[in-house]
Amino acid sequence: MPRAEQPLPADGTVLTGFARALRDVRTAAGTPTYRALAKRAHYSSSTLAEAVGGKKLPSLAVTVAFAEACGADKAEWERRWHETASRLAAECQSPPISRERSDDDSAAPYLGLRAYRPGDAARFHGRDELSAQLRAAVADRRFVTVVGASGAGKSSLLQAGLIARADGAREPVIAVTPGRSPVEEIAVALAAVSGGSATALRRDIVGDPAGLHHAVRQLLAAREADGDLLVAVDQFEELFTVCQNSTERTAFVAALITAATAETSRARVVVGLRADFYAHCCAHPELAQAMNGAQVVVGPMTSEQLRAAIAGPAAAAGLSVESALLAEVTADALGEPGALPLVSHAMLQTWRRRRGTVLSLSGYQAAGGIAHALAQTAETVFTDLGPAQQRAARELFIRLTALGEGTEDTKRRLRRSELDLPDRDLETVLDKLSAARLIVLGHDTVEIAHEALIRGWPRLRGWLDENRDGLRLHRRLSGDASDWTGLDRDPGTLYRGLRLTAASDWAGGGDVRLTALEREFLDASRAAEKREQARHRRRTRQLRWLAASLAVLLVAALAVAVVAVRQREHALAQERTATSRQLAAEARTQAGLDPAAAIRKSLDAYHAEPTVEARSAILSLASHRAYHALLPSSSKARVGVALSPDGRWLAAPGGDLRLTLWDVPGRRRVAVFGAPFDRVSAVMFSPDSQRLAAGTVDGHIHIWHLASRTIAASFTVTEPDTAVAVLRFSPDGRLLASADRRNQVKLWDTGGRGTPVTLAAQHDGPDLAGNPAVAFSPDGALLAFTDATGALALWDLHTATRADPLPAPSAWTSSADFTSDGHTLVTVNRASAAIRLWDVTTRRQVAELAGDSVPQNSVVVDRANAQLITVNVRGTVDVWDLGRRTLLATLAKNVSLTGSAAVSSDGKTIAGIVGNGVALWDRTHLPLLGVPPVTTSLQVSESGRTVLAGGSGSPTVIWDTGTRQGRVIATVPRRDIVSGLAVLSPDEKVVAFNDNGRITVLDARTGSALVEVPRTSDLMYAKSFDFSRDSRTLAVAMLNGGVWLYDLGARRYVRNVAEGIDAANTRYSPDGRMFAFTSEGTTINILSADGYSLIKKLKVVDNPGEAWPGYRFSRDGSLLVSNDNMLTVSGKLLIWDTATFAKRAEFSTPGTAASVPYFSPDRRYIATFGNNDAVTLWDAATGTRWATLTGHAGKITGIYWNGTGVLASSSEDNTVILWNTDVDDAIRQLCDNIERDFPGTGTTPAICSAHRERGRN
Repeated sequence: MPRAEQPLPADGTVLTGFARALRDVRTAAGTPTYRALAKRAHYSSSTLAEAVGGKKLPSLAVTVAFAEACGADKAEWERRWHETASRLAAECQSPPISRERSDDDSAAPYLGLRAYRPGDAARFHGRDELSAQLRAAVADRRFVTVVGASGAGKSSLLQAGLIARADGAREPVIAVTPGRSPVEEIAVALAAVSGGSATALRRDIVGDPAGLHHAVRQLLAAREADGDLLVAVDQFEELFTVCQNSTERTAFVAALITAATAETSRARVVVGLRADFYAHCCAHPELAQAMNGAQVVVGPMTSEQLRAAIAGPAAAAGLSVESALLAEVTADALGEPGALPLVSHAMLQTWRRRRGTVLSLSGYQAAGGIAHALAQTAETVFTDLGPAQQRAARELFIRLTALGEGTEDTKRRLRRSELDLPDRDLETVLDKLSAARLIVLGHDTVEIAHEALIRGWPRLRGWLDENRDGLRLHRRLSGDASDWTGLDRDPGTLYRGLRLTAASDWAGGGDVRLTALEREFLDASRAAEKREQARHRRRTRQLRWLAASLAVLLVAALAVAVVAVRQREHALAQERTATSRQLAAEARTQAGLDPAAAIRKSLDAYHAEPTVEARSAILSLASHRAYHALLPSSSKARVGVALSPDGRWLAAPGGDLRLTLWDVPGRRRVAVFGAPFDRVSAVMFSPDSQRLAAGTVDGHIHIWHLASRTIAASFTVTEPDTAVAVLRFSPDGRLLASADRRNQVKLWDTGGRGTPVTLAAQHDGPDLAGNPAVAFSPDGALLAFTDATGALALWDLHTATRADPLPAPSAWTSSADFTSDGHTLVTVNRASAAIRLWDVTTRRQVAELAGDSVPQNSVVVDRANAQLITVNVRGTVDVWDLGRRTLLATLAKNVSLTGSAAVSSDGKTIAGIVGNGVALWDRTHLPLLGVPPVTTSLQVSESGRTVLAGGSGSPTVIWDTGTRQGRVIATVPRRDIVSGLAVLSPDEKVVAFNDNGRITVLDARTGSALVEVPRTSDLMYAKSFDFSRDSRTLAVAMLNGGVWLYDLGARRYVRNVAEGIDAANTRYSPDGRMFAFTSEGTTINILSADGYSLIKKLKVVDNPGEAWPGYRFSRDGSLLVSNDNMLTVSGKLLIWDTATFAKRAEFSTPGTAASVPYFSPDRRYIATFGNNDAVTLWDAATGTRWATLTGHAGKITGIYWNGTGVLASSSEDNTVILWNTDVDDAIRQLCDNIERDFPGTGTTPAICSAHRERGRN
């Protein structure tokens, strides 16, 4: 059994109370045994038991460990231990600190918060190495900066480590701190040494940066000193905190730097700077340059240096320091950059609590240690003051603190004359604070002993944080009052207006009392303002009669001026509008020929005035252009370009004996190949994109390594000279086939080995009008080329034998290319519009693709997309589907493309030469190609990633909008009004497809049939249908059979919601609340989507016509828009509120009646189309045209506007364009395009600079 704990005596002592409190903590923790507590606290059980014995105060470490082991708060017990230690010290030893006499500390080895002075050098320990480093730096350089954190010991280092070692006779010293007037301070200090006039010296320094330099030289010459003057500027940060005059600050900096850096300099300048003000110095370039020369950084002391700084002064005074105390203080201060004044103060308090000649750990802990000693001292002194004295002390400390602006607060030095507060106790307060070494009293100055007091005394921090804005206002008031007196009470410096009001309001708050000077300044400001107000009232009375007499004339003049201004504004607005419309019209005209010029004109048009025409041009060009980029070329060459298979490089021949290499993604010229070759007539990249071959007009071929830009091989093709017309690399890159303008075809080893094989000899006639055809099969087994008869011959590369040619066409074969399977060869000739497909195995023509009647110039197979790209003699570029052998779309019409097109191996980039450069098409930004010419279905998924289009007698195609690739999911050979209708489900998983009145539900990804929806009878066929919002129900309108709901899960019809009605145009609202269909050719029937009960019949057409009215819901279902009849030309739109079904608006839209209208997602605009190639956007609020979108080459056949803002339109030109309807985004896009994709085509439009500036703001 453990022994019972002895009860504590009821003697009421401090120690007994502390021990009882510790016992209560153990009891609250469940009274664990001391052995259990020892395991948690890591102290022995006997030590813990002794801590609660009440016989002596345990150490701070034991107390904290005991409390934490019992689950008590560490910070709370640290505070209670310090309070107990202080009370014990007060009981058993010295009287309160504030009542001690200052001469009691004359023998103290420690200075407390005060910095060491030259006379304290004997007590300055721990900085020997740093002192030597500073002296060496000063001996070596004329401008040295001592940098360190507040409390690191910079001032002590300057005074006791540098100035104390100077030879005053040989090297005079002046030491200053900047204060409010740094020029005055240094002038007074120098005049005291030289015996001259401080006033004259101050004037010289302000008027001339070399004034200080001249005064230093004069001083040293008079004293015949052979050394230099040491100028020590301590607390250099006061230049930015206390000095408020920027002119004087600049003059002081210039004087110091000139004195130190002049060629005949006799000064060595050392400045002590707080590290957090380093950036302030860098704002002065000349100061930053001078500081860059030599810096001495004062960092935290090492453990050895700390031990020397602690034990050294004690030893010099005949005292000893307990080893435990030395270890404790060293551990507390190690690594703390601003701890030295706290160490000095704590050791001074420990010295006051000494026993004999020993400084003990218990005395240190009783004083509060580094963490609490300073606050404990300040609190003890403050609480010992009376109420009036405490107020005086509070105001004194606030005045002695400079508030930081992005930095820590700092101390400021004041003259005693600035402390003329109406308080008789002020001198008593000064004496007591000075005795406690919390402030330093100079001959005529007062300042806080160290900035550590600002950081370490919570009460002072609280005073400063209570009203920092008010204190800043007071500080400005104090400085302005001093400036007022310094300028002989110039009335111009007095406060007026808001500044006077703010200062008066603050002064009336009574937070800090004003000095006599401050009160006088405010009183003078108020008096001056009253005088000015009186003068103003007199002037006002004098001017009233004049104002009255001029009023009539002024009104008349204003009326005339207003009319003139309005007329001018109207004229200018009309001019801007006319300019905008003219530029927009020019942009539309040039859009198909010169996109760069069109973009610039559209941007300039919108910048001049945001007219409908300018907006239309902006949105149209942002969505579709004749080509996407133009690489400029000054050459008039009409030779095809080459695009590297990886799409990175493009080679463009020039007419000036040059070949230009472009970085395609970066749109920048990277190399120009020049002489020693003639003008380039043919170019080709190797399959690995590492080499470039070029043929010239004088019959030579050169092959370059692109990495090194060096020629790898050169060949001579013909004799006599004949231009090389075509170059083709074999798929493995080992062979190069060439054909010249006389149809000589040769096969070369690209490594330069062996002799070339001549496959076709030159004919004897003139040069060919066009190029011959040359093409390798994808597997490298065959080479096709035009022979002397114009027919296409085949060369077997494996057997090196010539096979039978293909049957000769009616004209010379000018271009040919193999499809990806290698079995089909595509050929064209310049005399025919036909595009022929040949089976190279059977030598028979298998198909003929016929476009318009214009002869074809060249053909290239896009093997990545199984497509064919042809260029006719007018420069029109067409894209064909090789699988279906149909024209997908016209890529560019009549753009004057010269030569053949080039395609990257991934099919994403197409290039060709146009009139003023090389045009580029990005397949990922093209319209969707292959749309049925007669589109009956067009839909964009809610995600915007998928587009569906179908038509009667045409395939139904789904496109990925990211890749622009489409896939056919169904084909209907019939051509009637309902066949080919298709709807994508809201979940984007399935497509409902109509074939002759029968509906099939297809997998949207694979096109495979999932559900066959039967007819309700043999006489009924589906006319229209739509998915419910959950994609589970298909609502089908049957001919004369109502509207049937088909459950896709159960695969059966479940209900007819329009029995016996000839219904059409079924539609669920996007929010899923309503279902609608049209009937009788006049009416829109609105039903609830949950029970399909009738909500409203809207009669939108008075007389039934041959077509049904078209309608659509807004995305939130709150509005419905309809036209009056899709076959009339009246073009009337009706807008209905679906909450009340009241007509919200009705307005005419001439020429757009054939369109089903669509709301934009935000309901602000309505999209329609008519019997032309444009989409019109209407302002739903005003019924006016907002924009017209153009870019299609044929009539519009359908539109769709999805919930995420994607507007799509289909056209007879076999394309779907996805329109950008955000004007700001379109402008940003066009600005990016004009700068990136059309380099060197002109200056940046002004609107682009404005938009970039707006984006930065």
